Amino acid sequence: MINKLFYIIFFLGIIQSCGKEGCTDPLAHNFDDSAKKDDGKCFYGIKDSLAAQFSFEFLDSNIVSLKVVSPRNDLDYFWDLDNGKTSNDSTVIGIYPFKGIKEVSLLVSNSQGFTSNSQQFNITKDSIELLENPLLFFISGGANPKTWCVDSNSAGHIGVGPLSSTSPVWYSAQPNEKPGVGLYDDRYTFTLNNFLFDMNTNGLIYIHNTFQSQFPNSYQNLFDYSSPFVDPPTGKWNIDEDSVLTFSQGLHLGFYTGASEYKITKLNDDTLWVEYLQSNDQAAKWYGKFIAVQ
Repeated sequence: MINKLFYIIFFLGIIQSCGKEGCTDPLAHNFDDSAKKDDGKCFYGIKDSLAAQFSFEFLDSNIVSLKVVSPRNDLDYFWDLDNGKTSNDSTVIGIYPFKGIKEVSLLVSNSQGFTSNSQQFNITKDSIELLENPLLFFISGGANPKTWCVDSNSAGHIGVGPLSSTSPVWYSAQPNEKPGVGLYDDRYTFTLNNFLFDMNTNGLIYIHNTFQSQFPNSYQNLFDYSSPFVDPPTGKWNIDEDSVLTFSQGLHLGFYTGASEYKITKLNDDTLWVEYLQSNDQAAKWYGKFIAVQ
């Protein structure tokens, strides 16, 4: 009887081991080498920073090739090249017109996790001719930082119209219509090297009336609102191939409507005109005019 029971247990064990379910993919985190049948529960999260390892190689003094060491099709890549550019490829080329220490970061992710890595390298000389967009020179002054302010003497220095408009048909500010609201003394400085942007608002900004709840100490002033404001730290700016000027979070230009992107419609050594949206009213298009500070 004991022998018979032993053989039954032994036989059942063989059947169970032959049919054991589990993750059978060696690339998965929960790979089970004893499993005979895949249970569809393999886990492919990112264990450590190995997935974000990358190498770099100088192709020229100002051009750097960056490559993921072991690229995988099941991962998403996001590069911050520290030159105002990003990429989602496993291999990228970074172009650096200005000398200095650059820190490139790589974020690797999938639906079950993420990891990141960063490396620094030194660009030893300037190479201004590598800049692709001439608007970058006009707005920043090239070698020396350039400062702009609202063109208060010009009609339409603030304006608004419908999204389909090409001019401020709903409202166009007359010259010097908004004195003392915290707008005309604001200064916006663009630096080409490292694409740095500084706001000097003298402690007061002018905001659209629908944003007053976001600025608790704001007060009504000539229809819209003035608000005390602490200038944020130096941020970043860039202009893309579609002439759209963008800022890093917390920065803006001129009359505040919640926008961080500004379509440039006119730009030369002395004049900057932009169009931008209102973040809480996508039916409105705003207009702004600025002049270079001499």
